[in-house]
Amino acid sequence: MNEADTILIEKYIQGVLTAKERMLFENRLANEASLSEAYQSTLAAYELINIAGRTELKNKLKSFQKNNSKSKKSLLSFKYFYYAAALFILLIGSYVFNNYLNTMNSSQVFKTYFKAYPAPSVLRGNDTIENVNWNSAILYYEQENYKEAIANFEKTENTIPQYKVDFYKAICYLQWDDTYLNSAINSFKKISQQKSDFQEQALWYYGLALLKDGDITEATKTFEFIVENKTFNYKLASEILKIRVKD
Repeated sequence: MNEADTILIEKYIQGVLTAKERMLFENRLANEASLSEAYQSTLAAYELINIAGRTELKNKLKSFQKNNSKSKKSLLSFKYFYYAAALFILLIGSYVFNNYLNTMNSSQVFKTYFKAYPAPSVLRGNDTIENVNWNSAILYYEQENYKEAIANFEKTENTIPQYKVDFYKAICYLQWDDTYLNSAINSFKKISQQKSDFQEQALWYYGLALLKDGDITEATKTFEFIVENKTFNYKLASEILKIRVKD
């Protein structure tokens, strides 16, 4: 069971997945034995914690009632105390529970929200011969062979806009080798500052790359800008901003 699936299970139990995400998760539950087993174990653990908490509260309240059973006034006070205590535990428990599930480190957030940008269609007709390196790079990209994809992107013909080449090459860097993480960050930043049809997408991946690098402060500023201006994936950026990202 990988870390991303563990986070997904917790989000499912918490009820924060979208309808589409729930449907996909439930389909996996029905078809993946290991995921189903992990889900049942996690659910049982939460229930055990819940029961233990209720038992502790019940024992404390019984003790209080025993010590205060000499008068009707004490019993009345106990009743009010019982309701107040129950409400207090409910509120505190809800706060702790939600904060626990909404706390991740920057690497976990990256793994949860990163998804490779779809590959463009390979060029056909006369363009096939003229752009053989670009087409090869795209095919390797689709196959998730990022090392070969990068090698071909670097030989891409001049007929392909450089920002487009750099964008897909940076996506490869994010998934292939952390040695090139700074190169990815610099590429996304540069593309996001230039007017093009990949400007907004580059800004989103710039924020994710910063998270992978552990730069939470700058990543937060980036996602706040995305939400404020409603650019590419601003709803997902809003979700990230609600997470308590720890170092």
